[in-house]
Amino acid sequence: SSPLEDQVKRALVHPIHRGSLRIHTHNYISFYEKDKTGNDLLLKLSKLDFNYVQNMHKRDICQVSRWWNELKSSFPYVRDRIAEACLWGTTFHFEPQYSYVRKTIAKTIQILTMLDETYDIYATVEEADLFTESLQRWNIDEIHPLPDYMKIIYRIILSTYEDYERDAAEHGKLFAAPCAKEVMKQVCKAYNKEIKWTKRQELPCFEEYIENSVMAGCLFAICSTTIPGMKYITKETVDWLMSVPKIVVASSTLGRYLDDVNGYKGEIMEGKYLIGVDYYMKQHDVSLHEAKEKFIELAENEWKGLNKEWTSVPKDMLE
Repeated sequence: SSPLEDQVKRALVHPIHRGSLRIHTHNYISFYEKDKTGNDLLLKLSKLDFNYVQNMHKRDICQVSRWWNELKSSFPYVRDRIAEACLWGTTFHFEPQYSYVRKTIAKTIQILTMLDETYDIYATVEEADLFTESLQRWNIDEIHPLPDYMKIIYRIILSTYEDYERDAAEHGKLFAAPCAKEVMKQVCKAYNKEIKWTKRQELPCFEEYIENSVMAGCLFAICSTTIPGMKYITKETVDWLMSVPKIVVASSTLGRYLDDVNGYKGEIMEGKYLIGVDYYMKQHDVSLHEAKEKFIELAENEWKGLNKEWTSVPKDMLE
């Protein structure tokens, strides 16, 4: 088959706007290499450029890994998602000048993983309530009533966000710090809802689960913490983000649908419904296959909504 035919086949399965530009770039270089009419000098330059940028990404992952390695011994139950988190960083901004943004994204994802798995599998409902209430006050003096392992988490969050606030001030974007803190508070509230749904079997309706997942996902937290590294972001853009715009809701909801349908294992622990597929099956009395089909349909609808709202995004967010 011709290189063009291979590109078309891939694009039909993996559209460019639905994937990572770096992965598409790697694949395009492979396609171009097979093109007999291609320019050898351009091909060589593209490979050099790709490898040069990839080496920068490797340095990013080394730095973030060192940060997490100093912390992870306190949390043996938390998955190490640094490699995955750094890949997400390159999906948002792969360019060399955005090293700060990529590392911040990776740290934010790992902190959210630490919080999510603490709420999901380690904390009691009472401990989760206490931690959530303490974090709303955002004061180091609030750690005293917390269990020892939660004191460590509390310190990590406050320390990380102090670094973030300092970076924001250095970049003339101190206005972004309150936004980032507020989002983290809301994320913990969303996680706290989920622990009650599972451990107390206070099962929500499917719509409430999806609504809560908008904040329980990582997108809002990522957007709020990367602002210091974005050169042209203004206070008006931060206000736009905090208004919970439709495109962010669509992106978060899309991620929830895809994550639930692809990660579902059909496991129900202790009679507790674990994820959205379970909630949907119970509420609508449908089979697993029917629920998964519905989730795929819902995900496609969110793609349409996301595409529709793309023109409403402030230009400085598209930096």
